[in-house]
Amino acid sequence: MLLHFYSDWEGTTIPICSGRPYPLDVYYDDYGINFALYSDHDEKQQLIEYALIYIKEQTHQIWHIYLSDFEPGQIYAYSVDDPFDPQNGDRFNVIKLLIDPYVRAITGILDWHDSLFGYNIDDDLSPDKDLTFNIEDSAPYIPKCVVIDSNSFNWVKKLHKAGIKVILDVTYNHTGEGNRFRPTLSFKGIDNRSYYRLSEHDRRYYFDYTGAGNTLICRLPNVLRLIMDSLRYWILDMYVGGFRFDLATIIAHELHAVDRLSAFFEIIHQDPVIGTENIVIVLGIIGVRFTLNDLVSYNEKHNHRYGEDNFDGESYNRSWNCGIEGTTNDVHVNAFRDCQERNFSNNIVFITRDWLNWNKADQHLLEFTQKLISL
Repeated sequence: MLLHFYSDWEGTTIPICSGRPYPLDVYYDDYGINFALYSDHDEKQQLIEYALIYIKEQTHQIWHIYLSDFEPGQIYAYSVDDPFDPQNGDRFNVIKLLIDPYVRAITGILDWHDSLFGYNIDDDLSPDKDLTFNIEDSAPYIPKCVVIDSNSFNWVKKLHKAGIKVILDVTYNHTGEGNRFRPTLSFKGIDNRSYYRLSEHDRRYYFDYTGAGNTLICRLPNVLRLIMDSLRYWILDMYVGGFRFDLATIIAHELHAVDRLSAFFEIIHQDPVIGTENIVIVLGIIGVRFTLNDLVSYNEKHNHRYGEDNFDGESYNRSWNCGIEGTTNDVHVNAFRDCQERNFSNNIVFITRDWLNWNKADQHLLEFTQKLISL
């Protein structure tokens, strides 16, 4: 693994120590910065700062290094030097800069470019194009990570002083890297197999229980630790008062199904910080990424227009078309669907007939919802 370190250091050598594997984070301790990152399959780490330095320290699949005399404000990114073998679940590409999963601040923006992909995106429309290897440097197009001091953030404290409690909406079941045709931004390049659920028959493919192209393996210790570290950070460092978990049932997936006694729920309940001192709001959703109208109009997903042969998105949405698939002029079916819509309740914005287009909204449903809110 390479740590790309952008610095104005003026010395001839960088003061480097082995560091420590905990906390899994980029941590400033008033004397220097400790870097620690989990990667089960990586064979080596390197540090770049005017020179290329191999990082040899590894403790239980956690690679770590300590740079003394550096302070918050330093900019960095990772890349991993291991084989590119998608059919075995490995999508390492040393040319791609990677965002730290524990990053607390970034600088720059994501500039959409072909180099962000691990494969040659400009190849033909072959379904096997994700097996090709892209050699373009993604550094100019991806945001960089910034080492910060948590105490510099006080916006939640200001809300507390105003009598406002902050409940954070969090999503820990998937990432923005999508499926095999989407970009390599972080987890894919750090250790694809150790973070994502892959097909048991062909590790080239991702399980998609979320409708976002991928699903994190929340039963594995490294992913559970990432989630719990994140929750504790928001509580202890940022002072939020609780959480609302999006699609928590997916986080609770064990091998093949949801388990109310899953490792995630057990850890949440026994954790002295999260389980006893803060409200944890856990929600499941019927109809994954279906609009409310879709939920009563379709038995099956219809995502053909997205160009992935209807394979993207969850297929088991617990929806019912009320007797006819899709739109219909049948008065009785439409009346029953309207009734069913009013029987459901959900607090998520995308559960609407039209995506934030209130001019085309069902006025009767809108008035009904407004009345419910006023109660």
